[in-house]
Amino acid sequence: MSRKNHNPISWVPTVYFAMGLPFVVLNMVSVLMFKGLGIGDAQIALWTSLIMMPWTLKFLWSPFLEMFKTKKFFVVLTQMVTGAGFALVALALQLPFFFAICIALLAVIAFSGATHDVATDGVYMSELNKQDQAKYIGWQGAFYNIAKIVASGGLVWLAGALLVGFGGVEGATEAVRHEATRHAWMTVMLILAAVMLLLTAVNFGGADEHERVLRITIPESLDYDGLFDDLFEKYTKSCVLERVKTSNMGTLYELTYRVTLPDDHAPKAFLDELRCRNGNLNITCGREATKDAL
Repeated sequence: MSRKNHNPISWVPTVYFAMGLPFVVLNMVSVLMFKGLGIGDAQIALWTSLIMMPWTLKFLWSPFLEMFKTKKFFVVLTQMVTGAGFALVALALQLPFFFAICIALLAVIAFSGATHDVATDGVYMSELNKQDQAKYIGWQGAFYNIAKIVASGGLVWLAGALLVGFGGVEGATEAVRHEATRHAWMTVMLILAAVMLLLTAVNFGGADEHERVLRITIPESLDYDGLFDDLFEKYTKSCVLERVKTSNMGTLYELTYRVTLPDDHAPKAFLDELRCRNGNLNITCGREATKDAL
């Protein structure tokens, strides 16, 4: 049996682009947006610094994420929350007390973005072996920095171009310029929302939620080739033998398989039949990062 091999190039660039975008928008772009909309420097400095706190404090909740769902789940969820948050910011810019509402929404986006950072790094570590981690570290950093350039350069330029397009040209009245600025930043926020939601739809080529690493120890007297194929056919959706390692002075083989289970837990009957077949030697099954023993 074999499993679909998701090339890291299909998800590492986009997921790290999605990581960098909210951070730069909140840290830099929002300052320019509020400044253009007439908010005072003191208020901008205070509140935009406060909403960045989740990136400093993310260590407080990061250990608890997998108590509820997988890291991949939180990557997808936080990108959706961030996209929805930017869309709501765009709508809030039309309201009389837009600054307070936008700060509250950006705080939610900050918490979501910080959680996304934790979950994304966790997925990167668990989905890729050490060789691939080293291989794709350049892609990881490059697309995070591309996000910074897109946000701090491209989006700011776009806001300026839209400002002119909406009538905020030299000589226009203050009211016209203010309205043009509002519409320009509304458009930018909606574009950000669309980008984040699009990345949610296309960026995850990582492993299936039910994919596990299965390690089975067998005595050297057994021929491991095809030894468990009937059980894999019966209890898994897909399986591939990734490594064979000798142990105990060559008297044992440790077989490492990557399997996709039909649901979140290995069926007890599956484990029982494996133990009957391998002489009740050690079997472990779990996500690559945790390797929970069964």
